[in-house]
Amino acid sequence: TRRSAPSSKPCVIEARGIEKTFVEKRSIRDLVLAPSRPAKRTEALRGVDLAVGRGEIFGLLGPNGAGKTTLIKIFCCLVLPDRGQALIDGIDTQDEREVKRRIGFVHSDERSFYWRLSARQNLRFFARLYGLRSSAIDERIDTLLTGGKAKVRGNDLLERWSGAHSARAAADSDDPPPQFELFGRD
Repeated sequence: TRRSAPSSKPCVIEARGIEKTFVEKRSIRDLVLAPSRPAKRTEALRGVDLAVGRGEIFGLLGPNGAGKTTLIKIFCCLVLPDRGQALIDGIDTQDEREVKRRIGFVHSDERSFYWRLSARQNLRFFARLYGLRSSAIDERIDTLLTGGKAKVRGNDLLERWSGAHSARAAADSDDPPPQFELFGRD
């Protein structure tokens, strides 16, 4: 376990003893043939402590399988830790709605959007996912499609976009602007 140096600035990202283990799903065939064999377990994170102060730039570096993506997913409320606590601006990531209002997350991975949907369809999907009122969704989408840096045509399928274009569109979609941004790249 490594602990970052104490900062005089308030923490915006904090991990306290985070642990996460993934259990391999077993096939029905495997369950029938070897019912007493335990499932394979993969420890992704063990006792992670981390503190990032406001205004700091911080990067996670490590080899494949080191748990970087798992930790980012915990901070983005996409995965729950088995033990420990993840805090964003002092708010536990268990309070998903409040945390998501404070962060912006852009991932270079193509799974960030649904590629067989149009820009408009993607924005509508994610607006509903984030709990925007139905009455405000279409107006907000029109504003994003005409006013952002990405300059997109709303009915274009995203499979025709470049990765940089998708990242710019995702970054433009936050309203209000996030208090800080998380960027991920596999």
